[in-house]
Amino acid sequence: MAKAITVDVSEWEQWSRRLKRDADDVLDRHFRNAMDGSLDYVEELLVAETPVGVSGNLRAGWTQEITGAAFAMTGYVVNPLSYALPVDMGRRAVKWPSREAIQSIALWAKRKGLAGTPEEAIHVAWAVARSPTTGAHMVDKAYQEVSVGDKIEQIWLYELERAIEELVP
Repeated sequence: MAKAITVDVSEWEQWSRRLKRDADDVLDRHFRNAMDGSLDYVEELLVAETPVGVSGNLRAGWTQEITGAAFAMTGYVVNPLSYALPVDMGRRAVKWPSREAIQSIALWAKRKGLAGTPEEAIHVAWAVARSPTTGAHMVDKAYQEVSVGDKIEQIWLYELERAIEELVP
């Protein structure tokens, strides 16, 4: 489910070493702003592609994380919900689902209004569990949109220009 977007900043690392004043803090701040903007954009695309179920928790579950600093920074947009991957990638039919799975699906069926009684909910749960799903492929769709456009490149160029203006008045 992971897709990578790479921005090469090695030239900027060499450039910052040549400056008389220490540029690491300035570049770190602007790179972090660029990463924030990039992750906001990716998250916006993922939210738009994410189906809304009964609660909307899957769509609201996307979170961002940035690790590292300046020249070794990595950003992630993840959905920690246990059912995010099966919704995205789909799943195969299950011959004998677990009791917990049947109970969870039955509860979902009841909340969704697909069953009136607990017995009907169990029948619906068995039917759902034994049926494969194709998946929403929200990560692939968002990644395709990111790959086609140049919005992330524009975000990074804007922040690099701000860094240059700050470092070279």
